[in-house]
Amino acid sequence: NGTPKQINQGVFPSSFSVGGQTHKFMVISPQFTNWVGQIQINDVINYIVSHYKVDVNRIYLTGLSMGGGCVWDYAGYSQEYASRVAAIVPICGASSATTDKINNIANADLAIWATHNAGDGTVGVASTITYVDGINNAPNPPSPLARKTIFQVSGHDAWTQTYNLNYRENGLNVYEWMLTNKRNVAALPVTGLNFNATKRNNSSLLQWTTLSETNNRGFAVEKSADG
Repeated sequence: NGTPKQINQGVFPSSFSVGGQTHKFMVISPQFTNWVGQIQINDVINYIVSHYKVDVNRIYLTGLSMGGGCVWDYAGYSQEYASRVAAIVPICGASSATTDKINNIANADLAIWATHNAGDGTVGVASTITYVDGINNAPNPPSPLARKTIFQVSGHDAWTQTYNLNYRENGLNVYEWMLTNKRNVAALPVTGLNFNATKRNNSSLLQWTTLSETNNRGFAVEKSADG
């Protein structure tokens, strides 16, 4: 379904022109056999950033049904995770909104376009409405506000219309809309830091690994006598 199906059918464009600039997507579609956790999604992003020429200011996350729920859950897990992506498109996302998730997403000023069918009998439309309305009414709402499109049809399949290259709102299809959003952060010199400390008698063994390092001068190890 969705983007992988469009690529398989040969209809996904090789490039998109938005705002006078031409962009090409690098599409990564991980397949999970069980419900995926937020840290697993972050691990996938870490891998992609460390192995491919990724514009870290233009990472977009989208998914449908369970995948849409995972998109909500990833962005809602922490403000750090939400700030890592430039925009999300959760489609009939199977996730329950909480105050913490809503505030993490809103505080990260994350661009959102969520879609759902009004008569979805598999994942109720209330899940999308609760997220979007909650984010827009949060103490620190994003700018621009999160948007939702509720298709006035029955059934669970809201993704065919959402990903339809000819379906546009305000003159933009979903891919073109993604590209209107970007972050403004510099690439970190170190990504994917994994740190481990093991107590050995009166001393400690410190070990760490990284996924990638760019212009990294070195590491400073400090200790505290009072924790």
